[in-house]
Amino acid sequence: KAELFPAIDRLSTAARRELRDGEAELRKRRIRVAQALTSSPAAYQAYFDGVDCVERPSQGGTWVSFDRACVAHFRAALALDPSFALAHYQLAVLLRVFNRTAPELRAHMDAALLHVDRVPPKEAALIRAWKAHVDGADDRALVSYGELLREFPDERQALWMSGEIHVDRGELDVAVPFFEKVLSLDPGSEWALDSLVS
Repeated sequence: KAELFPAIDRLSTAARRELRDGEAELRKRRIRVAQALTSSPAAYQAYFDGVDCVERPSQGGTWVSFDRACVAHFRAALALDPSFALAHYQLAVLLRVFNRTAPELRAHMDAALLHVDRVPPKEAALIRAWKAHVDGADDRALVSYGELLREFPDERQALWMSGEIHVDRGELDVAVPFFEKVLSLDPGSEWALDSLVS
């Protein structure tokens, strides 16, 4: 298990070389999984289970059981690796979606930001944009999501969150294309389907 993440790093580098990425591009895009995410395979498994849970809320029965199940996965990941920035971020997103207490939400948001420099650039941008939204700076959040989408136009979380911010602002006509884009990328995206129907 200790060799899992270094093996992924080697595979990633080899794949980029095969795709003809130059050395400068390889250095720019290189991510050391154990440093950027977590050095604990068990923490990563719990995180992955949490992300999978969030992606498929219909599998969780009621909203309450869905909420508890998904939150439990991220809490398990953090019990194994308290510095796992993406687990803190995902937990902060869930706490906000389910209107949980502000102190806990802010604690996880602060923990994600404390370690944000370790995560890949795309995920770091998601964390910073969500922080802006949590702070009530939706204009800044939308600018951040827009910049992220210019570089990664198929980033589903940035698309969905942009749409949700527009919904919160009453700009439904602006929100619809964001949800439609998510669904064009993933027709089974339950969050985008729910938002679009609403």
